[in-house]
Amino acid sequence: MSFRGRLEVGAILATVLSICGCAHHRPASEPPQTDLDRAKSFLREGQPGRALLLLTELASSSPNDFEIGRLEAEAYVRAGRGGELVSALLSRPADQAVTHYMLGLVYGATADGLEASGSIAALELERAIALKPGEAELHHRLGVALLGLGRCEESVNALGRALELDPGRRAAYLPLVKALHSLGKTEEALVTLSRWLDRSPQGSEIGAAMALMDDIAPPFEGQPGGGQDAYPPKRPSPTTSSSTPPSTSGGSHRRAPGESAIRRPFPSSCPAG
Repeated sequence: MSFRGRLEVGAILATVLSICGCAHHRPASEPPQTDLDRAKSFLREGQPGRALLLLTELASSSPNDFEIGRLEAEAYVRAGRGGELVSALLSRPADQAVTHYMLGLVYGATADGLEASGSIAALELERAIALKPGEAELHHRLGVALLGLGRCEESVNALGRALELDPGRRAAYLPLVKALHSLGKTEEALVTLSRWLDRSPQGSEIGAAMALMDDIAPPFEGQPGGGQDAYPPKRPSPTTSSSTPPSTSGGSHRRAPGESAIRRPFPSSCPAG
């Protein structure tokens, strides 16, 4: 066979192999993971220390980013270093909303005196809102903190505001349903639940709805106890505030070995309004 004939046969065979899927193709390249994506992966895999290495760098370049702040707070709490983070945050300027937001998350997630920590969490989130009133995430977290304190009327207001600012925020609907139901506002609770269902909740969210009347998940669900440093130092209570001051009665809470350092269930009901 001539050289030209061999080339034609080779071209035909290559075409056939390609059609049959037998030819070797290099897989389409995926976009490279960002440092934020990698940090999220480390958190999902239970490696908060590795996540912190990335998040610390990200926070230094984007100090006012709420998502980075949330992930950083979660990583510190999961690593049992909540107190370390609180000490660092208290040394920052007081005019940064993300600082108060992160303090609110850490205090809301720890179990060193449930009511005291919850009250401080609410205070910090209120401070963050005063600086960034249009941020739905802040109102959402405040609503959850207030629900944990049994202050359901205020919780309804905060969660309602979060949904006004961001109607697509699915995570705010279930706490709002719980607060409304606890106040005896059953019809409003059902309407809110219907609005949530209209937004095509995921399977895990449906599971949360099934357990709605038993518990609402804490800010960082499922993390193990983190040792004594998971207890953040108490922030001094302000002299004037509309919020309930932290309780100082009952002494220091001591955790049994293996007991989670994470703030656990919210009250199952609120005083009827």
